[in-house]
Amino acid sequence: MALTGVLRPGHIAIRVLEMEPALKHYKDVLGLIETARDDKTKRVFLKAWDEHDHHSVVLREADEAGMDYLGWRVDSSATLKRLAGEIEKSALCTDMKWIPAGEHPKTGERFRFTIRQNEDLTFFSRRGIHLTTRPLFLQPTGLPFCSRALRPVTFPGKRIGRKMNA
Repeated sequence: MALTGVLRPGHIAIRVLEMEPALKHYKDVLGLIETARDDKTKRVFLKAWDEHDHHSVVLREADEAGMDYLGWRVDSSATLKRLAGEIEKSALCTDMKWIPAGEHPKTGERFRFTIRQNEDLTFFSRRGIHLTTRPLFLQPTGLPFCSRALRPVTFPGKRIGRKMNA
């Protein structure tokens, strides 16, 4: 556990110009799995096959591509409240607000703020689990491969990847 209570990056919210081509890229090329859609806000939630959290990538169609915000996982609700208080007292951030639980599927309350570089960040402590139902194949190399986008690649006499049937 980190001394500050911040564990790791938890999710990134990305603005895309066109949703369907973006989904094709994130799902078919990168191998991410769609876990939810929010028709009201026109967002799609994705995760990698080996993640336990419900999602780690949020896509939203917009007129300009870029990042909406980056979310950081913290170790507890107490840490979330402590960090929010420290950020508010520091006067280094702007646009600070609490986002209620459920605004992201299976995600608890979040604290959102903007840093001086004009980047939005959030802290959250709770996220539901979404288990992947795709099988995990171990290749002869011993590396796990699960992306449908992997194609057979041959190096001198070695086959190191193969396409899975979805």
